[in-house]
Amino acid sequence: FTLSLGDFHGDYLSSIGSSTLVRIQQGSSVAERVAGTDSLSAAVPRGDYVRIGQNEYRVCMREEDDDLPYDASNLPLCSVDDALSAVSYDGPPVNQAPVFVLDTSLGSAKQPRLHDST
Repeated sequence: FTLSLGDFHGDYLSSIGSSTLVRIQQGSSVAERVAGTDSLSAAVPRGDYVRIGQNEYRVCMREEDDDLPYDASNLPLCSVDDALSAVSYDGPPVNQAPVFVLDTSLGSAKQPRLHDST
């Protein structure tokens, strides 16, 4: 068991699922799943860092924004420095790219509700 203190970021070593791919349209702030069946929101919690193509983002923390869907098929993309500031992708369209997560990511957790069995 090792515990690290300080400003350790991690490395992008693994992607979400073996066949899960996303696209980002030019001017968009959302990565949309185009292949695979893995749930994006279950795999990547809000505020986590992701790399898509050559760009690094944070999954937006803004829950009240209808223009930034966060669900099984969509990840809202925010600035690496501010998970409340959406970024517009300005590069060439990304049509099919894996979503890489940091090796330090713990993944998502859902709050249990009364009478949940699992």
